[in-house]
Amino acid sequence: MKLYSNSVIDRLIDKYVKCGGECYQLNEGNLTSGDWILFDVTKKKYNFVIKEVYQNEWSSLQSIRKYRILPRKYQAILNENY
Repeated sequence: MKLYSNSVIDRLIDKYVKCGGECYQLNEGNLTSGDWILFDVTKKKYNFVIKEVYQNEWSSLQSIRKYRILPRKYQAILNENY
């Protein structure tokens, strides 16, 4: 699993929203920007799930999963909250 820094994640979220995508924050992060779902209502773009990964007491990084179709688990979360 490849891990990314907070600045990379912030640029990804910014770029995704500027290109017409939507974002939803699942949890606020402790040391990073937290857990996110980046999704496209037009279903033309990839969807991303970003999660905070604990390293130690002083640092965390984030993982990214890319999906063509968002899994039901995340679709249910969006349907409840968005």
